[in-house]
Amino acid sequence: MTGTSWSEIEAFFRRYRARPLEGWWRGPDGEENYRALFSRVESGVDGLLAETFNTRPVADVCDNRLYSEPDGPAHILMVSHIGTIVTILCHLVGLTLFPWIYEKMSLGYGGLCPIRTAPLAGHWAWSLTSFNDRTHLGNDIL
Repeated sequence: MTGTSWSEIEAFFRRYRARPLEGWWRGPDGEENYRALFSRVESGVDGLLAETFNTRPVADVCDNRLYSEPDGPAHILMVSHIGTIVTILCHLVGLTLFPWIYEKMSLGYGGLCPIRTAPLAGHWAWSLTSFNDRTHLGNDIL
């Protein structure tokens, strides 16, 4: 949308949000569809965790992934836009992804979403400890 005015962007999103739900899976015209986006991000985050901390998905119980124990404390800072961040969070904590998830999980600029691992039945589960924490920005920005 480079070179597009703010009013054109607002009009685009008004039209986009008014589409029938079945049309949402296709994604915006000319852009990646949501199934491809979700798959790409999920593969990327699992690859990063495997390469960096030697932890991999080892069980899928009730549609929730459990991971092998990491080789040590895992600290990662991921900075991205809402689409990627929410996809990563949903993938790791086992929430169902659908194209309008971003409308239901609103994330403000600079919002932090820390997650941690928790031991569970010989595996490790990802746990979201807070969502959209913006207290670090100070009251004058909030």
